[in-house]
Amino acid sequence: FKLIEIHVPTELPYSSGRLAPAFQFFDEMPLNLRSSAGDYRVYDLPFEFPFYGRSYSSVQVHPNGLLTFEVPADMFGRCVALDLLADVKGIAPLLLDVRTNGSAQPNENVYVSRPSADAIAFRWAGETNPLPGLFTPEPVNFAATLFRDGRIEFSYGSGNRNLSFSTNASNAFGCSAESPLVGIASGRGTAAAAIDYIGRSNLENAQRVFFEPSTGATSAPSIRIEAPNAADTYEGILQTRITVYDANHPVFGGVYVLIDGLLLPRPTPSPRPEACTTERLPNCSGWMLNSNFETLNLSPGPHTMKVIAVNSRGGASEREVTFQVGAGQSRVPRVVIEAPAADAEVTGNVTFRGWAAADNLRILGIDVLIDGVNYGRAAYGMSRADVCQGLGFTSPNCPGIGFQFSVNSVTGAIPLPNGEHLVQIRIQDETGRFTLYPETPLAFRVNNEANLPPTGVLVTPRHNDRLSGTVLIYGYAWDPDRSVRTVQLLVDGAVRGTLPYGEARPTECAALPDVKACPNIGFYLEWNTKTVLNGPHVLGVRLTDDRGRAVTIPQDAANGLTVIVAN
Repeated sequence: FKLIEIHVPTELPYSSGRLAPAFQFFDEMPLNLRSSAGDYRVYDLPFEFPFYGRSYSSVQVHPNGLLTFEVPADMFGRCVALDLLADVKGIAPLLLDVRTNGSAQPNENVYVSRPSADAIAFRWAGETNPLPGLFTPEPVNFAATLFRDGRIEFSYGSGNRNLSFSTNASNAFGCSAESPLVGIASGRGTAAAAIDYIGRSNLENAQRVFFEPSTGATSAPSIRIEAPNAADTYEGILQTRITVYDANHPVFGGVYVLIDGLLLPRPTPSPRPEACTTERLPNCSGWMLNSNFETLNLSPGPHTMKVIAVNSRGGASEREVTFQVGAGQSRVPRVVIEAPAADAEVTGNVTFRGWAAADNLRILGIDVLIDGVNYGRAAYGMSRADVCQGLGFTSPNCPGIGFQFSVNSVTGAIPLPNGEHLVQIRIQDETGRFTLYPETPLAFRVNNEANLPPTGVLVTPRHNDRLSGTVLIYGYAWDPDRSVRTVQLLVDGAVRGTLPYGEARPTECAALPDVKACPNIGFYLEWNTKTVLNGPHVLGVRLTDDRGRAVTIPQDAANGLTVIVAN
């Protein structure tokens, strides 16, 4: 039996980019394709055009802004959507419900430039084909140029406005309002789309879009590894800095870093003005990557880094450097806990506040550990421009290096009993490294006024009662040293209502001579059991005093007692 199937791409995808607007074409011939969607013309190309692994000597030209090489049988009549483009092996400078037989502008047609040995252009002069009576047809002018080496260029002229509208297909085929699709597609269910153009309602005189295949390179990238180098020893964290340039082709994102054969995460762009601008290197770009030796399991000693760069046309080169790893940590975050102070005495709500920053290393988050327990992630990113000015190094987080976290020592999820406690801040940086600060935990003391929890009795219902219709929730409660503030009904741990509190209970109070709140200690609620599904449920009453301390009764089971709802 086939257990696992995996598909691995064997060629780099097309790269794309933008060029300055331009829309001039000369020595053109009309194709006399004055039509709407459903018709097309076959045009013989002046050269073999390479496209997604094959070369084509002809192309099908459609009036709705599409060039195809293989037309699926079910293409016509489908909605203009990404799945349509992905199923077509073709080129779409502006795929939309447009026609070339209207009167929104003179001389509507599809035109082809006189072919040269290296390029041929197809230009559409047409109009949108909206639902009659709802929109006025708008002129569209756009073009696609095919180059012998496989490059593709889209151009946009005047018009091309109000491109999102309802079409005849909206009624006939149940399509939604359409907007233009711009891109190329392999016909294998994938499309390389100009994402920022898709859905735009205005492409008048827009920037040109180009696509380059990953073949036909006339040069290979040059690589400079600025860090690491063979002379220095690196501890804990390694910042890789790379400059790549190419004589003929751009290197958009094809930079790969390996250490001892292990592929690292992709590096990120980083400015290199000292090389790219000062030296005027062609197609120059800088790249940076921070790596954690512990995550990579790099032991002290020599290691090898390999950098591979691939340009937009598939030209590749590589470069290696050997560097030394030492023991210990470098670029450790600098942290200051401003509150509470060491050995401070605190009560009630305790706020932990300070700042944390690292040298050219982004901090992702800060956790607060009290007595070794993670109490939660602090809010990090508060502006501390005053600190950033005097750091002495560059922090990517500046000015947002402040953090704050609060814990209610009385009513928090994990209360802090009176006495000494120890706190540490755990910092996570972009390499995945965790750093504890301070190395010896900071001590503080909690000294809250004594506060006994409220208590009470749930008289009805009782354990395993079968309930139906509307039932009475009835009982009484008091607080030994303070007062009861709220009484809430819990069903399966969720609050289902607030019970009126303060009804007189003289009989119960006769047995409670020390309860100051007597006789007004009763609570009750008529609860409709039809608000929950039939079956077992956990029912309890949560009592909260005026200091926020809460307890759920009855206390002999988590969140209350079990009842059976049977409506």
